[in-house]
Amino acid sequence: MAMPQTIRLTSPDGHYIAEIIPEAGAILSSLRYQSQELIDCPYGQPDWSAGYPSAVLYPFPNRINQGTYRWRNQTYQIPINEVGRNHALHGLVWNQPFAIVQSSDSSLVCAYQYTGQVTGYPFPFQLVLNFLVQNTGLTLHFTLTNEASVEVPAAWGWHPYFTFSDQGIDSYSISLPKCESLPLSDAMIPNFDLPSVPIQWNRQSLKGIELDQVYRREGHTPIQIELENEEGKVTCQYSEEITYFTLYTPPHRKSIAIEPQTSHIDSFNNQQGLWVLKPQEKKSGQVTIQYTPVTSVGETR
Repeated sequence: MAMPQTIRLTSPDGHYIAEIIPEAGAILSSLRYQSQELIDCPYGQPDWSAGYPSAVLYPFPNRINQGTYRWRNQTYQIPINEVGRNHALHGLVWNQPFAIVQSSDSSLVCAYQYTGQVTGYPFPFQLVLNFLVQNTGLTLHFTLTNEASVEVPAAWGWHPYFTFSDQGIDSYSISLPKCESLPLSDAMIPNFDLPSVPIQWNRQSLKGIELDQVYRREGHTPIQIELENEEGKVTCQYSEEITYFTLYTPPHRKSIAIEPQTSHIDSFNNQQGLWVLKPQEKKSGQVTIQYTPVTSVGETR
């Protein structure tokens, strides 16, 4: 099978290079600052999709409990793709072909037109992604439109893994804004019988720490997350529409997923962060990724 087309974007100063594969869910398969790779997305390798690297998540991020939800007095069943836990996971577009709408040396606009073909979500929509590479980093801007004739439940997310060191994530520390760690059950579904835990991490070491946890920001300040080690720092900034995020450390510990989400896990059932979109209503937001290298004297520049 021939490899699908990869679109390469370059910042005006040539420092950032991004590669996107529209036909494979519009995944960000590579993001480099000079020669340093920042993204772990082994597209083309066996089982590359097992951890959903760089997947765009819509109309729901994370899980729907047993793939079942009730909407406007009707029960829907989304296909189960997390078999071990019996959940629907990460939406319906992560492996779908996006059409290229417009491209230039530094930007790509691509779109996916959903016709309602999955019986568990029979609500047409359009999802447009705009990747822009500037001298300050990469921005992913999304716009989605409810094209159904009725109100629909919806939420957006993204699933990039970050790596910029051969030492793996034990060499990293992470800084988080004021937020709440939200308790989950053994089945990784929200447990509302337990209280949330307020946290704020300032260069918390990831050595030996295993994470598969969702967080909700406090207040209305946009989220900024910093991942760093002695080599450099990745900064992720989310627009105000994005109020949740997930941190996940895979067993291989080569990288860490930092996943923006507009809703909680299982939001079709618990309504936490859920968008209810009227016919033709649009929602948008954006994620920015920046890398700052460390100089020989140990300072970022």
